[in-house]
Amino acid sequence: MIGTIVDRVTVGDVLRLGGFEQPNRHGFVSCPLHSENSASFHIVGDGRGWRCFGCGRKGGVLDLVVALGIAVERAGAAQWLEWVAR
Repeated sequence: MIGTIVDRVTVGDVLRLGGFEQPNRHGFVSCPLHSENSASFHIVGDGRGWRCFGCGRKGGVLDLVVALGIAVERAGAAQWLEWVAR
């Protein structure tokens, strides 16, 4: 079930609904995980993966939800993503 939900949600959706800065047309944005002055956070592939060249963190949609503290655990992240997918 989580896989189906994650397939319908992009990193851009997570950033937008989490109230974070939106990526430019090339998929770059300032990393929401640390303070910086340049856009080092990059959305990769089909929009469901990401990597920050500043802090070195990377992952998928579910990893970003957890890293941003939108949900304190993976179960909470899955519930939040289910809400986003609706």
